[in-house]
Amino acid sequence: MLILIASASFAVKLRNLGHAAVTYWDESFHALVAKNLLKHPLKPTLIDIPYLPYDFKSWGANHVWLHKPILPMWTIALSYAAFGTTALALRLPSALLSVGAVVLTYLIGAELLDKRAGLIAAALQGFAPIFTELTHGYLYSDHIDIALLFWTELGVYFVARTVRTGKLRAAALAGAAQGLAYLSKSYLAAIVLGVALTAWLLPYVRLGSTEKMRLRGKHLLVLMGSTIAVAAPWTIFCIVQYPNEFWHEHEYVWRHLNTDIEKWGAPWDRLMFDYAIRMAHVFYTPAIVACVGMFWRAYSEKNGKLWLVLAWGFGVVVPHVLSQTKTPSATAFGMPAFYLILGMLMSNAFKGRRWELFLWTGISLLCLVLPPSIPTYWGRGFPDPPAFGAVMRTQLWVVWHAAGALLIAGALALGGRLFQKRAAHMSAAAFCAAVTLFLGWQMAQTNWAVVERNRMEPTFSDIADFARESLPENAALLFEYDDEKKNYGEHQLTNLLLDRTCYKYDNQDYESKAKQIVEAGGVPYIVTFRELPLPVEFHSERYDRTIYRWQPDDSESEE
Repeated sequence: MLILIASASFAVKLRNLGHAAVTYWDESFHALVAKNLLKHPLKPTLIDIPYLPYDFKSWGANHVWLHKPILPMWTIALSYAAFGTTALALRLPSALLSVGAVVLTYLIGAELLDKRAGLIAAALQGFAPIFTELTHGYLYSDHIDIALLFWTELGVYFVARTVRTGKLRAAALAGAAQGLAYLSKSYLAAIVLGVALTAWLLPYVRLGSTEKMRLRGKHLLVLMGSTIAVAAPWTIFCIVQYPNEFWHEHEYVWRHLNTDIEKWGAPWDRLMFDYAIRMAHVFYTPAIVACVGMFWRAYSEKNGKLWLVLAWGFGVVVPHVLSQTKTPSATAFGMPAFYLILGMLMSNAFKGRRWELFLWTGISLLCLVLPPSIPTYWGRGFPDPPAFGAVMRTQLWVVWHAAGALLIAGALALGGRLFQKRAAHMSAAAFCAAVTLFLGWQMAQTNWAVVERNRMEPTFSDIADFARESLPENAALLFEYDDEKKNYGEHQLTNLLLDRTCYKYDNQDYESKAKQIVEAGGVPYIVTFRELPLPVEFHSERYDRTIYRWQPDDSESEE
């Protein structure tokens, strides 16, 4: 069954995976840096040959690019080397790692919960639209978040193995995976250590038995040592070779906690009543109800392994709720934990546990009576006016679902004698399973709609073809940006298709930039939708853009 789930998930993600329209935010940045790494693997660059002065603090127009860690860019570069610098090669690593993460979710479930919970969680994750959007480059962070997801899950899996076996080798592998996760998205990788610390502490606070929690202090030391061994070489190399860029980006990471970064600052409910709904889709409120049930089960039974899954999920979500800057997919690497918690609720219900069945029945009824309403776009920032709970008030169905399900479960518990009969229990479980399949079908349809977008129009492909074939290697193309046309990003998207430096200019101010390019040894060309008093090199009827060869006016030439 796992092979079927993973294969189907991969097959769906492969559909139209190579659509040619690379997304400007953020896919084009990762694609361009990876492309440049083919020329110099230890020097990640965005603008590979800078003809204009640049500010190393401006990650959107920098030379050496350390805004995101190196491992995802290396991975894409390897794919380029194997399959060519195509859109399919750009996204193939995400497709492979996202499906690998599905398998890891099952393995973690089998280690910490049970195989049925693992299979349910793997199925939910395999067809969750959030991971398909990231894989196809339609959502911010794309391959970065997929890489973080895979490597943190690998780390959590080996923590689970350490808990069960007590072997130092498993702890070392957990640390190595955490190191690779750090090289994918910095300190968010520490969730692996957080889960390991939880396993170590549980026996001390009497929420887990020493016999079942075999992770000790020595395992933590081995885990951290292995993490440092993997992450330190590249980190030290950057500190030595690119100190300005490294320390700026390092400080930039921590500013997310108390600063509004790039207008992504948002209140607590932006995550819980917007982003999280989009991530969990129609299973959001079932997952909330499952958390209530599994918290009680973990506490009452002193179930240490269940506590680890809860620690994983909430260890990702809580810091993001508290931080000022919130981005849509930043907590996606915690979603598998909530899929597992929901899977465990369902598995326990099938095993005959009435409390889980009551909760599942309650939320299933609510999902039918009051269907989930999934936001159609990613919200951003603070509502206007920024009143407390303003985002929450736009999605009150979540509150009604959670509260209603708990009330129904309580009522069923009070009259629970009926469910002591196996036939009644199995009938209720069958009803819940049918509702779950219906919800799963809805989520699968949304997932399919993602891969059906098939945006096949590359930006300025004919302009790129002309520039590649006819312009000198030291050509630098200046693309005009216009506020009304909102054509920001044309310079970079075109740069992906050719090995020439591209910049943007605005306010029709190309003269000063062109002169600087000439002084730096480049040959400037202007790409615009306007008519300019300059020699025409090429006109694109398709995009209504013209390439002009810049030259100084007569007075400047005489001087």
